Amino acid sequence: MDPDSLTKAFDKLIAATGVRRITFHGLRHTHISHQLMDGVHIKIVSETAGHANVSTTLAIYAAFVPNMQADAAAGVDAWLRRELGGNPVAIVPFRPASPKLSD
Repeated sequence: MDPDSLTKAFDKLIAATGVRRITFHGLRHTHISHQLMDGVHIKIVSETAGHANVSTTLAIYAAFVPNMQADAAAGVDAWLRRELGGNPVAIVPFRPASPKLSD
């Protein structure tokens, strides 16, 4: 299909639906961004987008990968709670070892 014909057909579709105008390429960015915000694994998104590697995807879309650290911590927390069977665990303050002086 001719790229210009595709663009014109897409523009007609946008005009007919009355939604905010977006370029056809912008639609690609929107799709990738929403996949990441929905939690689709970065590797899958990268492959679907046709990027050479995940670092390319991250370089462009890092802002759309929300709460990865928080999600990872919540996963570990859930696992620990399940493994401990709900039993409380005593939390003790961390005390670094005293430095040893050498002669």
